[in-house]
Amino acid sequence: MFTLSLRASIACVCSALASCVAADTQIGSHLDPLELAHPLHGVYHWDAPRGPSNVDAFAAWSGRPIELASAYAPNSTWDELHDLGWQMPAWASWAREQPGRRIVYALPMLIEPGDTLAACAQGAYDVHFAAVGASLVDAGLTNAIVRIGWEWDGDWFAWSSRGHEREYAGCFQSAVRAMRNARPEGQLQFEWSASDDIFWRTPEQIAAAYPGDEYVDVFGVNAYDVSWVPNSYPLPGTCSDECKRTRRETAWNDMMRGVYLTRDLAAAHDKPIAIPEWGLWDRSDGNGGGDNADYVARMHAFVNEPSNRVLYQVYFDIDYVDGAHQISNLDGNQTLFPNAAAKYRELFGGD
Repeated sequence: MFTLSLRASIACVCSALASCVAADTQIGSHLDPLELAHPLHGVYHWDAPRGPSNVDAFAAWSGRPIELASAYAPNSTWDELHDLGWQMPAWASWAREQPGRRIVYALPMLIEPGDTLAACAQGAYDVHFAAVGASLVDAGLTNAIVRIGWEWDGDWFAWSSRGHEREYAGCFQSAVRAMRNARPEGQLQFEWSASDDIFWRTPEQIAAAYPGDEYVDVFGVNAYDVSWVPNSYPLPGTCSDECKRTRRETAWNDMMRGVYLTRDLAAAHDKPIAIPEWGLWDRSDGNGGGDNADYVARMHAFVNEPSNRVLYQVYFDIDYVDGAHQISNLDGNQTLFPNAAAKYRELFGGD
């Protein structure tokens, strides 16, 4: 049982990380969000070939240009990473249309049966990571942010770090070296990207899974409106407006423990943070917050608070196998979240 307080947890983890690596303030220094007018405004609404036009449609719906588009590498076979002609040119064309546009690219660490973090750490998959790095730079996406092995703290992906923290860190390092060496002239940035479950990892586990300042430019953490703590979700059928407000606040505080921990870890290493996935959630088990305008308002306040040093945020605007997230009216969608959608357009569209 992880019983340390949040403040004590942060102090312990920061101390452990500092003992593992020396801070390198040069890496990622040009990403300092304090130099931006606001955090980069991003969205995910499916991938190429339709993804770029979807991003533009979302911008029109929200009333604000999109500066950052989210995309995911294929994850069926390693060979797919050597043939990204269906994906890279489309996103490169989108990025060239407006100055300042860039993409954030999620890259799996392990893909095929039998792949292991230990083998990855020894460079077994470097040729595949190098192919992705070359494809990004050759397409002109030289400033892409690469989320290698995202949600490393969970147990739902093959590259879960649980029980294999040092192998995970070694795999991350090997992937970064391969991508950098493939095209040394590139300016790819690399994100160490957790879920809000990071709060439940011990300081020692977190420190062991950290690849080091030389390899990490951005600390990322996902932040969906979902919770299982008592007195949060599901919302009772007889829940009054005050009941909903109180329970949604409890869920927010639960989720934000991981976000605050990530923010403070990043600050200890002079790195910015990112919210690479956030979204409303309507779930079949009721553990999502539903049409929660307060969640949208709180997220807007957090990402726009300069002291949090948020580089970018990406709304996950699709309905997926895990439930509904889509806030926009794209694809003829009638969103399940009309109040939250109005709040999103009011706040994020007006930045």
